[in-house]
Amino acid sequence: MDLADRDNDHAGETGSLSAIVLQAAELAEHCFLSEVLFWVAMDRLPLAIYGIDGDAFRFSREMELCVQGEIEQEVTESECVSAGLPLSPRMIAQKEEKYLSSVEFYDEILKADFYSSDQRCIFENERKQAIEEVDSYAKWHTNSFEFL
Repeated sequence: MDLADRDNDHAGETGSLSAIVLQAAELAEHCFLSEVLFWVAMDRLPLAIYGIDGDAFRFSREMELCVQGEIEQEVTESECVSAGLPLSPRMIAQKEEKYLSSVEFYDEILKADFYSSDQRCIFENERKQAIEEVDSYAKWHTNSFEFL
């Protein structure tokens, strides 16, 4: 039995065998506090990141431009499952192939005056759904960071 199917007693019957691929990786000597929290809470290791010139990228001048993205990483689906957290509303929407634009996008669209009443109604409904998604994600995000 493949290691990937150790929890699936019927993997051979269903043909759902999968392979696990391991890749060597270098750990970072220095990392952000948020990465330490992910390491402790989610077993996510802070991997070394190098720029084009081969220097450490994490605390470089270039990284200053995208440091916010590094600090506010989202947990993955498998991390949610292993930690007992509910899936992110964004993950659920992706699985359901439900894609909404931002509330600001719908605000701009609704400023236009050339849509039929049916089209306008569709955009207004999608805007309401986008607001609900933003609220739902904000609540989930708060709970996931309380866990961390």
